Amino acid sequence: MTIAAICAVAVILAIFAEIVVQAAVLSSTDFSALGLASLPVRLIATLFGVGAIVAGAIAVSRRARVVLAGVAIGVGIAPVLSAILSIIQFAVHAAMTVL
Repeated sequence: MTIAAICAVAVILAIFAEIVVQAAVLSSTDFSALGLASLPVRLIATLFGVGAIVAGAIAVSRRARVVLAGVAIGVGIAPVLSAILSIIQFAVHAAMTVL
């Protein structure tokens, strides 16, 4: 269970780090670099999110601290769902550009 909690805390810290990175990029007035600068932080948050989901699911199946495991799963779902929706948005945008 501690792995799920650690991954969930890492996801939250990565999200705060992304806010700091975005603020730094926006203050430099180079708006084109915003997506590129936040990409590594989003990838890290997504990986920790997958880890939180997997570790939380294992903890739920072992019936160890089910509430904390559920919180870890919920926190882990946010960056994973965000990554999936970003990929879909990019695919739709690319398809509309071609048409």
